[in-house]
Amino acid sequence: MHAAYPKPDTTAPTACYHCGEACLDEIIPFDAHSFCCDGCVTVYDLLKENDLCNYYTIDGAQGISPNSQHFKGKYDYLNLPDIAHKLIEFTDGKLCRVNWSTPKMHCSSCIWLLEQLNRLNPAIRGSVVNFPEKSVRITFDSQQIKLSEVAELLTNIGYEPYISLNDVHGAVKKKWSKSRLYKIGIAGFAFGNIMMLSFPEYFSLGIDTPSDELRLVFDGLNILFSLPVLLYCASDFFKSAWGALKIKQLNIDAPIALALLGIFLTSLYQIFSQTGPGYLDSLAGAVFFMLIGRYFQDKTYSSISFDRDYKSYFPVAVSVLDQNETESRKPITELVKGDQILVRGEELIPVDAVLLSPVASIDYSFVSGEAEPVERRMGDTIYAGGKHKGPAITLEVLHAVSQSYLTQLWNNDTFTKEKEDQSQTLAARINRYFSTVVLIISTITFIVWMTILNNPETAFRAFTTALLVACPCALLLSSTFTNGNLLALFGKHEFYPKNAHAIERLSHIDTV
Repeated sequence: MHAAYPKPDTTAPTACYHCGEACLDEIIPFDAHSFCCDGCVTVYDLLKENDLCNYYTIDGAQGISPNSQHFKGKYDYLNLPDIAHKLIEFTDGKLCRVNWSTPKMHCSSCIWLLEQLNRLNPAIRGSVVNFPEKSVRITFDSQQIKLSEVAELLTNIGYEPYISLNDVHGAVKKKWSKSRLYKIGIAGFAFGNIMMLSFPEYFSLGIDTPSDELRLVFDGLNILFSLPVLLYCASDFFKSAWGALKIKQLNIDAPIALALLGIFLTSLYQIFSQTGPGYLDSLAGAVFFMLIGRYFQDKTYSSISFDRDYKSYFPVAVSVLDQNETESRKPITELVKGDQILVRGEELIPVDAVLLSPVASIDYSFVSGEAEPVERRMGDTIYAGGKHKGPAITLEVLHAVSQSYLTQLWNNDTFTKEKEDQSQTLAARINRYFSTVVLIISTITFIVWMTILNNPETAFRAFTTALLVACPCALLLSSTFTNGNLLALFGKHEFYPKNAHAIERLSHIDTV
């Protein structure tokens, strides 16, 4: 008898040589390879023509399949002087530089391909990718290639640039604040040096010996190193605590600020009275590690770049039809009532308009959250924010962009007010009771040692020790690192919470 071997699965779909997706609808053979669509064939042919097929040898390389939609003329509006001037970062009359977002960038092979644009078109002098922000900065010769042609080149290889109304509205992008990095660096420097200078104290060296004066010098240096830690590095904790106390609330930073201040004052007392070395190393270490936790959370949140208003989702220009049905591109800020616009498949409808075409399928998920397309007939009103699915349609503008439904929706108080009540977060709810209990215990301990046992020195030391040992630093660190990791995990799966506090509110969802 022969062993029965499983037969190969001949029904398994063929993978596209370029993008790796299954060829479900049809298989297009080209150059001894199989492709899923004409777009992938075009990109492969372009790479082969420019001797860039070693792109496919990169480990994990997987191309992007460009939309089969015809892009000819889609980016003509970029040649308008007013728009081009706002998009170009630098120009000397010949060389120009733009920085565009490319959301479809996803791996090292994407970086490699986008940095080879000069080989696809010699008019492009260079391109540098910023992978964390999914953007590419392109330098090109404006006398040999137009700005619209640069956008078309990116689109043809599958990396359509994301250009929105916000890019030409003159809004200043928020720069990453480096102040926290400075604070982390100063706190870390002070922490390391204070520990080094405290080694004689750790081993009980220098007491009642000729080197006692050297110990005093080390203690003085420790005080100098701790001053910038307390006054500058830990300033955010004190500001936050004071802001909460002014509105008669107790946030997580209040006991932290009190503990840091108590540690510093107790350390000064011990050093000047020569009754102990103090806890300045603990002070610097606590500030250093808490700042790292907050930096990690902020950096993770900023990497998803979700701080946008409605202008970030509106297109820059739209196709307008005149009386002779001639198509031209017009900035959406210049649209007026009565203009006839042409909206192609997968394009966002930027204004409230009346449908002139027989039928349309509109996806309102951006506005309502419902992803099921809605069918509309001729004469129906279509509101801004919907994405058109299917063949191109013609619309007649009802309102200008600033008066559209999406603008009014975004400017509604529901969206502009701060919904994330800091007092409702898990850490804040725990801290509400935790901090109160710690302060009560510390106060009782202080009163007992001060009045009943009549030992003021031990009273202050016991009060500070209770705050230090029970300081909610661990609660703060665990909260920031947990939220930071969750933000990164959600981001990998294309799920973008508005901020870290929204993650905790997800736990209250009971109906989907």
